[in-house]
This record gives sequence, structure tokens and C-alpha cells, in this order.
Amino acid sequence: MHRCLQIPEIVHEVIHHIDTADRHGPGTLFALALTCRRFEEPALDRLWEDPGPQTLRFIIKCFPADALRTQFSASRSKVFVTIKRPITLADWDRPLKYCTRVRRFHVESDTLTRFADVLYHLSIALPRPWLFPRLRFLRWSAVVSREMDLEFNLRVYTEEAVGRPQLRIGIQYMKILLSPSVERLELHLSDRFRSMISALPVVVAQANPVTHLSLVMGKLDTGEGAALSAVVRSLPANHLRALEIPFLDTAALRHVARLGGLTTLKLASFDKTFVRDVDRDVPFFPALQTFSVLDAHIPSLSKMLGSSLHKSHLRNISVGPTFNTTTEEISALSDAFTLLDAGPLRTQQPYQLY
Repeated sequence: MHRCLQIPEIVHEVIHHIDTADRHGPGTLFALALTCRRFEEPALDRLWEDPGPQTLRFIIKCFPADALRTQFSASRSKVFVTIKRPITLADWDRPLKYCTRVRRFHVESDTLTRFADVLYHLSIALPRPWLFPRLRFLRWSAVVSREMDLEFNLRVYTEEAVGRPQLRIGIQYMKILLSPSVERLELHLSDRFRSMISALPVVVAQANPVTHLSLVMGKLDTGEGAALSAVVRSLPANHLRALEIPFLDTAALRHVARLGGLTTLKLASFDKTFVRDVDRDVPFFPALQTFSVLDAHIPSLSKMLGSSLHKSHLRNISVGPTFNTTTEEISALSDAFTLLDAGPLRTQQPYQLY
């Protein structure tokens, strides 16, 4: 082996030039991991950084063959696990070796359907608090498919073809995935998963160092909007860099305005009473660069631009006015843009009418 390959930085540079999205990428990394010990660790780190939609199946296959058996349902849409003998701590050595390498994990609706039994068995036997202790990005998307008729962590589904008892899909699975190392958290919830809002305070508290938080869901009622705003007010001021959320009341908006590191704010709407309170001791967004509102009450937004945002470093604004917005209000909004004097404003979608 050439002496330059004894330098770890060069080995890592070689590994990171392999495109994992290419169909030959994973095979190349696997071959490098088998080449020699100097390539083994960095190649495996890269290979398991984002293993894709089959991650849970890969992990369960790392257990000894005499300990667990996996099988598909008749339609091959779900994976089931059978425990052939009691699981020991030694059985976890190999799975945990690879779990520690995972940095990105996506839980889509088909993941919940397909791997519910795998998640269940992993959660009851896991010898540590988190499955992926070095995870950086977690996306949890709970969107109902035709196969899923459940309320998040309340209802159940049954796989009759394999004779399985009912399995509960719930927030407890998120708890083993949401390690303290997570920096980016995305939660996408459909209207059928409203009970998840009650779990958000626990989720946000567990994801304390999160820098990018995205909560995407449908239209909220008054109680849900208040609950979501309370969660936002509990966010620490020293970490958050990007926030995407359906609604903020005035108190939550004031809290967000004080977040010194926040550079991106995306809202579906915000409390229009802000137009009444905006002239009194309104803080501005010191680091905000990107601001988006999909269903904006234009008078409130105009005042917000004039008094709260004109001292910020805004570069991109996207606004979707409410359906009853008048031309006079749009004109006032255009005038408010002239107050943004902290550099050239590059508006990408200044007006998006519905």
C-alpha cells in the first residue's frame, strides 16, 4: 500500500468521492471495506451513513441466524420477526456496531406499515436508550395510505395472513430514534394523526439541541394552534436556525423573533392580532434571511415588515395572501418592502394568490 494511504485524511477524502446515490456506489464501498483495515472503518461509516428505506431490515439481519427469523406477509408488504431463542447482549454486538454509524433516517408511512413488527422487537430488546446514538437527521412522515387505518399511537392494525396479534404503532418508537445528537427534525403529519400534537412537547424536549425543526400538517383549529405555539415558546434560544411550522400566535412569534441564530422562518399563517400589538415593544429578527408565509393576513404582515423585519438581513420573502386580500393591502405590502434596507432583497415569489 502506498504510504499516502496511511494518512487518515486522504483515506476519508477517497471514500467521500464515492457517490452513494450511484447504483455501483454501495458495492464499491463494500469492496473497499473488505480491502484492508485502513479502509474498513471509513468505508463502513459512509455505507451506513444513510442506508435508505431498508435500514431496519438490514439491522435485523445482523442478528445471529439462530436468534431471529424474518418473513414477509403474503402480499410481501410487511416484514415480521420471529424470536427463535432469547436475545442476549452478545447478540446485539454486531447490530449496534452498524447502528452507531447511521446519521440519517427516514420514517415514511410505508416504513410504519412495513416494519412495525421489526420496530416492536427492536424497541423491547434494545440494550440502550437510542437505536441510532449518532443520528443527525430524522424525518418522521405519518401519512395515511390505503393499507393504514389507524390513529397515531391510539389505533392498531392486524395482519391476518400471518396470524399476527394486533400491533401498536406509537410514539414510543420515535423515542428510540430521537437521540440527543439529532440536529434536523422533520415531522409531517396528516389530519388523521392529530394526537401527535399532544406528544410534541416531549418530542421537542428530547430533541433539545435541534437546529432545524420542520412541523408540517394541515389546517389547525384554535386549540391545536395554541398547543403548537406553546411548544414553540419552549424552544431554547441558543440552537434553532430554521423553523417551519403551520401557525404561531403573537406570544410565540415574539419568542421566535428573539432567537438570535434563526435564519429561516416558514409559516402557513400567524395570529392576525399581531397587527394590533405590533407597535408596542416589537423585537426584530436579527439574523433572519428567508421568510415565508403561505396564507398571510396582509395588514399584519405589512406592519411586521415595517417594524419587526426592516432591521433584519432578509434576502428572500415568499408571501401567499389570504383569498379576501384587497388591492390596497397588496399596495401597502409593496410599500413595506421598501423599508427593508439591510441589503438587496431578492424576492423569489413575492405574491402567490390563491
